[in-house]
Amino acid sequence: MEQAQDLIGNPLTLLIERIFWLGLGCFFFLATVKSFINSFKDQENQGNTSELMENTLKKIARSVAQRND
Repeated sequence: MEQAQDLIGNPLTLLIERIFWLGLGCFFFLATVKSFINSFKDQENQGNTSELMENTLKKIARSVAQRND
């Protein structure tokens, strides 16, 4: 059987390939972590946003009710 080094060829190409796959793995890992962090931030902000929307809708409903009276 041939060694893995001989199958790929040059040890430099083996090093470049390993660096490429390591970089790609780091990219996907960091993208996943950032996605989780952003989703947690959105969940926290969603509570504040829903209260703000609720207050805004109440103000609009009051103004419409006053116009109809």
